[in-house]
Amino acid sequence: IGGGATGDLDGQDDSRQTVDDRIRPLKLPPDSALPEPVRALYDVLDSAVEREAWVADGNVQLVLRHKEPGASRYVNLLNWNYRETLETVVFVRGAYQDITDLSIEGGFPVPSAIDHGVTSFPILLGPGEGLMLRLR
Repeated sequence: IGGGATGDLDGQDDSRQTVDDRIRPLKLPPDSALPEPVRALYDVLDSAVEREAWVADGNVQLVLRHKEPGASRYVNLLNWNYRETLETVVFVRGAYQDITDLSIEGGFPVPSAIDHGVTSFPILLGPGEGLMLRLR
């Protein structure tokens, strides 16, 4: 697409850009840097909506799935930053004794802790890396 496009780019020099220069990873400021009305809205949402799963920190796509109530749950995680490694903690509402990393052939056990009905476990995601975990 656009292989035969010609013309000038306003305000840009003739230097070539690499792929990394054209794509920016999303950098999110801490919640404390948000405007007061936005923080107030988040506080209202936090008190009204109970999340099933979340991470302590980082720009992570987290999808929680299960086929039917009571069945194993699956957590898909993706580090959206393709330049930096991310180390964070995942929290899932419910007590899950057996967490398995399905990204490794044959599965691999993941250490976890349960506190007040919430299961937590540490993860380390490489740049752009994703994981699939089974929770039982």
